[in-house]
Amino acid sequence: MKTLVAYFSWSGNTEKIAKRIVAKTGADMFRIERKVPYSEDYNTCAYREAKEEIEKKIRPEIKTPLPDVEKYDSLILAFPIWWYTSPLPVWRFLESYPDWKGKRFIFLRTLIQMIITT
Repeated sequence: MKTLVAYFSWSGNTEKIAKRIVAKTGADMFRIERKVPYSEDYNTCAYREAKEEIEKKIRPEIKTPLPDVEKYDSLILAFPIWWYTSPLPVWRFLESYPDWKGKRFIFLRTLIQMIITT
């Protein structure tokens, strides 16, 4: 069974977790990044850029070409919660594939909090 760990990380916390998972499982890794990077300033990123995307339902373009998901049986998707949902680049990633039938998904938002605190 082939697994892909796809993650979105603005601050680096989720990236650390994704790297740990890859090291333990041997899975492939894909970083979901916005084509136009978010501001490095937290307030600008959170209260202007990310909030606007949520309010206007904007699905920003992704920087790196998407991987061929056909070769994966499982997808581990890791991301922080922004404005009570996943960051919109994660939505773009998921919506970029017309058919996820037969794929097993593991969403790691809850587990990330548990791993960081232990």
